[in-house]
Amino acid sequence: MISRIGKIGEYDVCILDKETAHSHATAIKDLINHIPNATYTETDFLAGEKDGVVKHAKWKHSLIVFDSGVPIAVLLAYEREAEGNEQYPVNTIYINQLAVLKNYQRQGIGRKLLLHFISLHSSFYELSGNPTVSVQTNSRKSNQHVQNFYKSLGFKKRAEKEYPDRVDIVYGLESLD
Repeated sequence: MISRIGKIGEYDVCILDKETAHSHATAIKDLINHIPNATYTETDFLAGEKDGVVKHAKWKHSLIVFDSGVPIAVLLAYEREAEGNEQYPVNTIYINQLAVLKNYQRQGIGRKLLLHFISLHSSFYELSGNPTVSVQTNSRKSNQHVQNFYKSLGFKKRAEKEYPDRVDIVYGLESLD
């Protein structure tokens, strides 16, 4: 059952629970794959674990936006355990993906969705500690608009994370009030 929790303009904001995720799996996968270099399958985004990272409380933190029953934006998030490094030094609520369909971009939907998310998630469901919100994004100059988006909402650069084919920036939002 879809849990409507608010509105962004005329669009419904809902908790992306497991049942809703499964029933809209193809549309959500396609939505996420609008992100440059994203290559998600339905199995990928429905998974509760990836590369040894457990996605705690994923179906309590993730949000979806509908226009007349059609997914137009999604924010996938979960509780991520501390890794004891500069990227993830403490337990955090981790934003895994934030995507808005191209025809709905530049209307403030992503910003309002993220602000709605932050206002809702000031505590952990499964992990403990003082929650922060973290996000990781590509450091390329072509991704500067995404970096600026997070910085404009108070996210601060915490660290960089190197991969064989890219370098990501890890941002953190320390205060959730």
